[in-house]
Amino acid sequence: MAVVIGSLGLLAAVVLWQPEFHRERLAAGSPLAGRTSAMAAAAAEEDVRRLITEVSALHADFVEVGPWEGAFTERQLNGWLALDLPRNHPDSIPPGIEGLRVQLLPGEVRAGCRLGQDPLAATAWVAASLQLIEPNHLSITLSDARLGSLPVPRGPVLRELRRRLGRLGLVTEIRRLEDQIVLEVYIPSTHEAGGTSHWLESLRIDAGTVAVAGETRRITVGQQSSPTVKP
Repeated sequence: MAVVIGSLGLLAAVVLWQPEFHRERLAAGSPLAGRTSAMAAAAAEEDVRRLITEVSALHADFVEVGPWEGAFTERQLNGWLALDLPRNHPDSIPPGIEGLRVQLLPGEVRAGCRLGQDPLAATAWVAASLQLIEPNHLSITLSDARLGSLPVPRGPVLRELRRRLGRLGLVTEIRRLEDQIVLEVYIPSTHEAGGTSHWLESLRIDAGTVAVAGETRRITVGQQSSPTVKP
């Protein structure tokens, strides 16, 4: 019996373990660096307002012919995930999921969420490298996927991500390159003749920031501008 109890305790510890990046990114409103809860909540709300303003400005440039660019911080993204997403887009969050957070590192994104109810909630998280191969062509490689500290197969995680991206209208393909499984994402850019096409030409992920840049082009009759999935 002691062996069984010990084994169950060890399994619980493994599954309930929380990665540092998720544990340190406190929920909006928690005291940070000497701030009161009210001060931290106000700072988080300001981050959300700035993010929405910057996204609106990027969209305004995006729909017009010419270059566009935007940059967003990890704090802004986490503020939006903690406050605006559940407040204004609750249907976008599957039941039983809360505490969505991200960490931005050079060339890598870590994302995590809490599953279930405390004190038995577990943290599911992934680490992925993102690379822009060419305009409108991204590659996503999972370097880690875990439930707590328990590794989970990366293939099913990539297939689920592929399914969700496909629902957004993106063209995706899973490839095996050497000992890695890579999800390639192609962003369609073709619109009706006489319209415009949108091209993502730069993606830069640094510690705490992500920046994108590209160009919206006028399409002439007979012009083809949609990326094609390569064999």
